[in-house]
Amino acid sequence: MTTRFDKAGTTVVLALAAMLAGCAHDSFRTERDNGPAGAAVRSTLAAQVINPAAGLNPNPAAGLDGNSARGAIQRYEQGPAAASAGPAGLMPSALTK
Repeated sequence: MTTRFDKAGTTVVLALAAMLAGCAHDSFRTERDNGPAGAAVRSTLAAQVINPAAGLNPNPAAGLDGNSARGAIQRYEQGPAAASAGPAGLMPSALTK
């Protein structure tokens, strides 16, 4: 004779077994079904590379030398020169005199 507790316990055990069976399925992890894990990330990174052999180029990109670049940055950080500051207004200072 089965009791109400036995039926409830059996139902709980079967429900837990069904839930755990769902966790056991791991076909999403196999390379046979979906390719290697991370392939989408690697292919996206590879698509962003314009020239993979750019590091082998012995002729670097043309630009400013280090001293000129440092001077340009210092002038930028200092802001406009004090000599160029004139009276505030709409008209240039040469026309207001």
